[in-house]
Amino acid sequence: MRLVLLAAIACGSAMAVTPLLPDHEHFVSEADALDTLAAALAKIEGVEDAGKAGLDKKTGATELEFAMGRGWWELSKQLVSAYRARKVDLTAPVYNTASRIKKQIQHLQESLQAQKATRIISPAFRWAQSPSAVFLEQKFSHKWDAPATLGCKQDRFSVKNRRISFHAACKDKRKRFHLDIDLFRPLDATLSSVTFNSVGRATLTLRKSTNATWPRLFRRGDAKPSNVHTWHAMSERYAAELKDFAEVEANLSKSADPKAPQADNSTEVSPKQEEAQAPPAEPPVGASATAVPEADAVAEPAVEDPASLAAAKQLGQEEINALEAAWRTAREKILEINARARAEKALVQSAAEARAAAIRAEFAAKRAQAA
Repeated sequence: MRLVLLAAIACGSAMAVTPLLPDHEHFVSEADALDTLAAALAKIEGVEDAGKAGLDKKTGATELEFAMGRGWWELSKQLVSAYRARKVDLTAPVYNTASRIKKQIQHLQESLQAQKATRIISPAFRWAQSPSAVFLEQKFSHKWDAPATLGCKQDRFSVKNRRISFHAACKDKRKRFHLDIDLFRPLDATLSSVTFNSVGRATLTLRKSTNATWPRLFRRGDAKPSNVHTWHAMSERYAAELKDFAEVEANLSKSADPKAPQADNSTEVSPKQEEAQAPPAEPPVGASATAVPEADAVAEPAVEDPASLAAAKQLGQEEINALEAAWRTAREKILEINARARAEKALVQSAAEARAAAIRAEFAAKRAQAA
């Protein structure tokens, strides 16, 4: 009976938990903790059973979390080795503690990023025009030949009279692109739009309030920034339409100019013609006048009132002006329809090209994965 009691006592003492780092929260340095760990491991040297060594998984997880939280990586490594040698797996505590530490670091980084000021950049762009619209292709970069910033999204687009404002935010890069400019003539806000491309660009289609050919883009001639360029491909697309429109404007200007030289329909009369046109002389006094037969008499032309002639001329000029105004309106309608058709065609073509580029990129990525 005495032997059984002694065996039970020995077994109970063997099963008692003995931390490798007792009172670990009181350590002030990793060196002190390593010395304590070395002393504890010396006591259980050669004992491979965790129960006999007084070790368990819960205590090991607590000690390991303490060491990793302090950033004492050498101590953490020796704890993992000591428990693994006695078949105590601390894999889950390691990953759980690492995940919590990583989240704390991420929160700290986000806090630092939030304190940094967002850069506001004036984007580079190129422009072209048709008689009815202005086209601006904006690149999310400070220079046209620099790489574009991807992932930008529009958060403002407004058109007021001749001023346009387009703002885009790129949250991942802590950048904002602001385009605020005054153009040469007023615009139609209801027919203006923005289309995003897939390569860090956006196209602004700005409808002119009146069809015209602008000599420049900006309201002031000296306001052109250094990162503005001509959109040659789009300019060539509308070159023929701009030429036709310029010819129409020139013809209308000539017909509407009241100072244009008028044709002189008066003819010079020679002395002989004046003599022939002069009325016959009266017969001398006492001479009998010869009667002119009624059949041979010539009727005198009726003389119109000058006021009536002026009124008729004014009425004819008003009719001509009305016809010219109607023709001008019809011409503007035709040019507007053509401009819209070309703009829609350009947008469809741009979308098709973007889609084709995306398909090619996806195919290349799949081919790279397969390889």
